[in-house]
Amino acid sequence: MISKAQLTVRSVMWAIVLPVAMFAATTVTLWSLWIGVVCNLAVLAVTATLIGYKWGRAGAATLAAVLIGALMLFAGPAVYDLYLKSVGKPVAVEVTKVVDEDNRRGNDLVCTVKELGGQQREHVLTQRENCWEQFRAGDRTEILVDPLGILKPRLADAPGKDPDPTLAITAGLTGLTALTIFYGSRRRRTRPAH
Repeated sequence: MISKAQLTVRSVMWAIVLPVAMFAATTVTLWSLWIGVVCNLAVLAVTATLIGYKWGRAGAATLAAVLIGALMLFAGPAVYDLYLKSVGKPVAVEVTKVVDEDNRRGNDLVCTVKELGGQQREHVLTQRENCWEQFRAGDRTEILVDPLGILKPRLADAPGKDPDPTLAITAGLTGLTALTIFYGSRRRRTRPAH
């Protein structure tokens, strides 16, 4: 039997470890989609099994699984945006072409940009990289380039653009997930010995 203080410490630990593991898996998704998806599903399975089976809290396990599923959708773009806005190197570019492509997911805007100085590389960026209707051919703007060279560049936000709610949604989902895990851990049901 563990004391209430030990239970609280362990509950806080799980409420931190599992969301951090989710963010780590999501970060892998930015680099390699399929490896990241497998990692995300593994975190989801561990969370649901731990809360639902080991701790006997089926409702908390279901809620945590739904919240982690939602985090899979929002955390990737939030991590990508936050990372490049924090450490990305700004490079001046000119938009050379904006095309509305029709593909299997529907219409996607694709911006082709060319660096103005230095190497004058060309980049093809999609809506994931912030190519939206605010850009026209001939516009000059900036891209934020990953200093490690792993992620695709991101087009800078247009002046006066409303802030993207993805980061706020991700923070809210993360908080709810941590609270659900904490609740499930604190209110563990002991299994009778067979």
